[in-house]
Amino acid sequence: MSLSPRVLQFTRRRSWTWAYFRCAARRRWPRFGLNLSSARRRWALGCGEYVTVTDSFQVGEVTYKSQGAEPSAWNTEIGYSFDGIANGATIAVAYQETNEAVALGLPESRLSLALSIDLVENTTLSLEWVHDKAYSTADGGTG
Repeated sequence: MSLSPRVLQFTRRRSWTWAYFRCAARRRWPRFGLNLSSARRRWALGCGEYVTVTDSFQVGEVTYKSQGAEPSAWNTEIGYSFDGIANGATIAVAYQETNEAVALGLPESRLSLALSIDLVENTTLSLEWVHDKAYSTADGGTG
């Protein structure tokens, strides 16, 4: 059995943290990212994705506990493709965490579940449930 295109879409999907880390600061700043993933038949495993800055921000740019923040984030997810609904479907679950990223408007952790249904060629309906946990008030969040 060959690798399903529905599985591949989940292995190529970037986590929400990448977008925030790319546009949070107005200037370019050094960062490091690592992405490991694997796919076999109907399963796609996002073994891990990690991104961090290599230097702390200045206090006036991004602050965490009255110091320059050094934000980081990681993501892991797993997806499974199956037939029986329309032209096929994929279900996935992901878990993400951040560190020192409260000033960027990111939650401390996120759990998400997704269902994507291939309706017709080049048309997919996706439903996603997301549960965010905010940083505590002691860390500058909303609790």
